[in-house]
Amino acid sequence: MPYSGAFWHLQVLSSGAGHVFVIAKQASAWHRMYTISAVNGEWGEWRQVCLAESPTKTPLTLINGFESAGTAIYSKDLLGNVILSFYIRKSDQSSLSVLPYTIATMPEGFRPATEIHFAGTSQNPDAQSFGSNTVNINSVGSVIVHNQFNGAKILMGSVVYSV
Repeated sequence: MPYSGAFWHLQVLSSGAGHVFVIAKQASAWHRMYTISAVNGEWGEWRQVCLAESPTKTPLTLINGFESAGTAIYSKDLLGNVILSFYIRKSDQSSLSVLPYTIATMPEGFRPATEIHFAGTSQNPDAQSFGSNTVNINSVGSVIVHNQFNGAKILMGSVVYSV
């Protein structure tokens, strides 16, 4: 193995004609990948084919009286996919009505070219009940949660999209 002391996922492919190809992915971080191959029992050298750092998670700046109740982050991977995840509440911990709430604005470089929609969840932890919401992110970066659960205190959502 290229690095000892690490856990690796191995995928072994064989053509049945004396050719073997091995893909090794680092299990702890999934950001290193190596290959090695053999022809008629003669192995070549390990070759690194991928080295990528994990995306930097940036705190989402919440607006209109919202705060994190656990997480509110975004990041971008090497392929340009934005990952947004939030678990938020009103700062005064009040209940939410069935209304749309603008909770944040995604910075430039993290905004979709066209508006996207995805499903989220609303929760009232006091009553141990859940409901649904719809989240829109428009091309100017507004993150709008359409709460559909009267009395919700927590809004949750997570999405991956391309920019």
